[in-house]
Parts: sequence; structure tokens; C-alpha cells
Amino acid sequence: MGRIWMLLLIAQMALNAFGAQRDHASWAKVEQLRLSQTMRVLCSDQRTWTGRLVGVSSDTLILNVGGTERKIGRTDVVRADVRSRTRSALIGVGIGAAAGAGVGYAAGSGSNLKSSEVTTAVVLGTVLIAPVGAVIGALFPGWKTVYRIEPSGSPQPAK
Repeated sequence: MGRIWMLLLIAQMALNAFGAQRDHASWAKVEQLRLSQTMRVLCSDQRTWTGRLVGVSSDTLILNVGGTERKIGRTDVVRADVRSRTRSALIGVGIGAAAGAGVGYAAGSGSNLKSSEVTTAVVLGTVLIAPVGAVIGALFPGWKTVYRIEPSGSPQPAK
């Protein structure tokens, strides 16, 4: 019975780390970004631009791409992503915690320990390995989508 609870706990931690999908159709999220943030923008002509955010308005996005300012109209933007160390670190914490709990459980249940000692091994493994996952996640930031629309002409999902 204890193993089932441990697996459920690990699964829940992984789900919390990855989070639920959010609505990305609001341009207001793009307007709230801080200047100089690294962005990746996919345009309707299938070009992708990666650079630092220089400016944003209700109808235009301006990126510094390799020393050149590139104006991109809102109607041309299909998707906009930003670098996110925080999100990557949180995912790393979740993965590290799950790995630590698994290592602690394996180490504790493989020997002749009491139930409370196995629990201590699981907690210790979680506490020691979760920060390692956070550091690794922060060192390798991923992309977070802040704006996305369906390109015109593409099929809409069934309801």
C-alpha cells in the first residue's frame, strides 16, 4: 500500500511541475513583457526571428536581431516565446524531487529498514536531489509560449 501512495505522490509532483496548458491568444501578455527579454517569434510566412525585445505596442513588435531592429506586425505573429529560467528551474525541481524520492525509496526498501526509516530515506533523497534539478533547469532555460494563434486557413479543432 505504501508503494502505491509513493507512486501517486511522485506522479502528482511531476504533473504540478509541468503545469496545465494556458490560453495564449492574448496580445496583452506580449505587451507586458519587459524590454531586453530574449524572444523567439514565428511569423505567418514561416520565418522565425530570435532576438531581444526592443519595443511592443498594440499592433507591432520590435526585436533586435543581430544588431538590426526588426519590426513585426501583430497580424504577422503566429507564435511568440520567451526564455524562461524560472519555468525550467521549477520543472527541474519536480524532476529532481521525483528522482530523489525514487532513489530514497529504492535505497530504503532494499534493506531491512522499518517503515519510518524508509520514509526518512525518501524525504532525504527528495530534499537532497530536488535542488540539483533546479540548478540544472536554471542553467538550461527553455522557451515559454506567451502568444499563439491558429494560422488562417488551418482546420479548427472539433468541439
